Amino acid sequence: MIKSLFLYLVVISVLGSTCKNSVKDKEVKSKPFKFFDPALATVPDSFKYLLPILDTSFLNDQKYRSTSGIENSKKQAILDSVNLSIVKKIINKYGLLGIKDVGFVGKTALHSVLLHSNIATKKEYYPVLLEAVSKYKATFGDLAIFEDKLNFQLHRRQYYGTQLTKFKGLMMPYPIEDVDVIDSLRKIMKIGSMDNYLYPLLKTRWDISIYKKEQAEMVKNFKVNDSTPIRADVNLLRK
Repeated sequence: MIKSLFLYLVVISVLGSTCKNSVKDKEVKSKPFKFFDPALATVPDSFKYLLPILDTSFLNDQKYRSTSGIENSKKQAILDSVNLSIVKKIINKYGLLGIKDVGFVGKTALHSVLLHSNIATKKEYYPVLLEAVSKYKATFGDLAIFEDKLNFQLHRRQYYGTQLTKFKGLMMPYPIEDVDVIDSLRKIMKIGSMDNYLYPLLKTRWDISIYKKEQAEMVKNFKVNDSTPIRADVNLLRK
């Protein structure tokens, strides 16, 4: 289930009575969604009211994302805006909650919504993610995906190869900062090798020699700049 963060892998007004009433009435009350989530047993009573809210955000995050057409894109953009408002209020009150706080689905919803946010929002909540990683509420993998996505949006190279793009009719990793050490970096972040990542998704094997031949042209095609990509030193996060 963790791999779902790679595939796209994150409600309230003051998160008090106002948020509970408005969000539940408008979005959750209709049909609470039920997911099999073995982590729910750890969720404290004080956070259980968030579960149906985050279930809805989880579904809405992908509702129109994989569909084509301008109208569907507009619908997804509206849902993204609503989701972001909901998630920001949760995070601003509680921090970035982990699996033990809101289950796997709830945690995935929080991260997915942040992943689909704009640059300014990502920069704002990047320190919050770093704190969550230091407290074991977020994984190194969560951090790797977030940093790669932010670097992608900034037109900088990515470190971990989690972001894919279409080039010459094929899906392949967006330009990588140091392709020679990428599997070593991915091992540190506990997200497996490039080959193990790409093959289930694209049914193609990772060939670093072929990728190197294409990367220079990709850099030019996607207007990738030479600014240093954003990357935290994970050794400093968990001492």
